[in-house]
Amino acid sequence: MEIELPDDILLIIFRRFVAVEPVDWPLPSYNKNCARAPFTLAAVCSSWRFLITHTCTLWTYFGFPSRTDEHGKHLYRLDTLMKLSKNAPIDVVFNWRAPTKFTQDDDSPSLRILKTLHSISSRWRSAEIDYSPHNLQLSSHKLHESEAPYLETLIIAFRSYPPRLPKAPRLRQLYLDSDRLDVSLLAQSYQPSLTHLVVWSADFAASEAFCLRHASQLTELCILEDLDGYPDRGRYEFPCLVSLTLDDPWFMSRIAAPQLKCLAINCTELREENREISEQFADIVPQLQQLVVWGAVNSLVILAAFEHVQTLQFQRPAAVTKAFDAGNHYSLIPEGLHDLNKPTPIVWPRLEQVIFGAYDSPWGGQPTMTDLDTDLATFVQTRYSCGGCNVKIHGRPS
Repeated sequence: MEIELPDDILLIIFRRFVAVEPVDWPLPSYNKNCARAPFTLAAVCSSWRFLITHTCTLWTYFGFPSRTDEHGKHLYRLDTLMKLSKNAPIDVVFNWRAPTKFTQDDDSPSLRILKTLHSISSRWRSAEIDYSPHNLQLSSHKLHESEAPYLETLIIAFRSYPPRLPKAPRLRQLYLDSDRLDVSLLAQSYQPSLTHLVVWSADFAASEAFCLRHASQLTELCILEDLDGYPDRGRYEFPCLVSLTLDDPWFMSRIAAPQLKCLAINCTELREENREISEQFADIVPQLQQLVVWGAVNSLVILAAFEHVQTLQFQRPAAVTKAFDAGNHYSLIPEGLHDLNKPTPIVWPRLEQVIFGAYDSPWGGQPTMTDLDTDLATFVQTRYSCGGCNVKIHGRPS
């Protein structure tokens, strides 16, 4: 006996099947499974096809591969998406670093896709965009003039030119990567709704940091840039901030975030003599629960100030791990694990788990163990007091 599910139950399943996966930063990535999902469902049977083709919210993934020689076979999909998505908010993905230089008169599949996406920018719900220096001016000259009333997440990378951003009153997540970040343009796109900000720009330190002065509502802040030389304008107050990632750990002394629960820092330049920085910052983040460290770990003493952490995570970019695997041990830890010789152990009374591993970026990826991770894992487990708890060690080899 065959049982047919009601349409409303089927739609719940269909929406889960076609759901867009979480953002992959720093490079936008085309997801082939997301692109194929509605077509796969529609091919099952005629009743499914009817239901799917009459549900516009299942046809909203406008993602396209980075290789321009593949764009021709995506034109039919583009036409289908335009027809079946109707006026529903859409998710846009293209990482277009094509070596070819286009002009307004070109009739290439790539340019047709780009123009179509820009023509419906008012429907963008999320957009992951990486512009090539060869086609940036052509592709973005009208982007800043557009209205994007549904846009909530924008990941945008520009090479050699300052970014131009659409007007987006609902924007919550903004990820910027530009060799020439123009803060005045950022100011034009600023919205009170913004809660997550990631900035990766060589010019950020020299600019008037509008985003830091006027974004006290941020809950997540990530600055992946050396802020050496940044003008001292006092301490920045972030009353709502719960997650902070800093490539420049010295900037900790400039931020007040009493609600902070997760801190990720690059420890490469920190030594034991710099422990005052971490001690001062620890005093103003009493709620800190997770500490993530990447780069060379020169001394664990500087981390001891964060005595309330429940999770301690060591992770390094894959390139650093490869350098260690090549035998370059002492370039990563110049003095070795000299904390081993300290007469008094560090105490993390609330520590519940320690995670070790190498990652492709400081905010994601799967852990890969190295000998250095094994040494650190053994060191933390056997040498340092953890409040008498059975600390879980994740990522250790069996």
